[in-house]
Amino acid sequence: KSWTKSLFPKIFSEQEDLNSAAWEGYLIGTLYDPLFIDLKPYYVAAINNLSKEKPKRKYSRELDEGLAVTLGTAYSYDILKINNDLFTEFFTKANSKQRGSLISYIGRAYISGSAFQGKPLPTASWQQLWEERLAKTNDIEELKEFGWWANDKIFDIEWLLQKLKLTSEKTGGNLEGDHIFLQLAAKYAQTSPALTIDILD
Repeated sequence: KSWTKSLFPKIFSEQEDLNSAAWEGYLIGTLYDPLFIDLKPYYVAAINNLSKEKPKRKYSRELDEGLAVTLGTAYSYDILKINNDLFTEFFTKANSKQRGSLISYIGRAYISGSAFQGKPLPTASWQQLWEERLAKTNDIEELKEFGWWANDKIFDIEWLLQKLKLTSEKTGGNLEGDHIFLQLAAKYAQTSPALTIDILD
């Protein structure tokens, strides 16, 4: 492990184009818990560089999107807690598109997707994130991505419909993955008519 860490300064060169290529290669790989922790200084640097222009070249995945995806993965696998300084700094310094990328990825890959199939779900952590973002922002571009989180097999239906209602109110009814929550609204129209009407209104 110490030998691997000793290679970081050589892998992540001070030369910007070489550093971005190495960082991109890491971000598109599989997340490895100990390596993630050891690379914290590089995550801090990446978060601080969110607003900076990146080298102009073709990317397999844009660096800022890759950072959002990796942090969303780390949070979903309980490597990062919601009050972790990396997570807090990301949501402080990222723009609405970058924050939305993290929320969208968790929704599409894990909550509406199948990446957690057969594994324990971090439902409480996902609920905590949704509640915190609703409390802290009115940004439409970020909050609309919670439309991908409309899965009644993961969340308690009353809790879920309440959060969709609040999110829809803040976004003016603009939610991504609309086919998902439209199916959900149709499914619960009889048992929770007031909430489903509010979501669709």
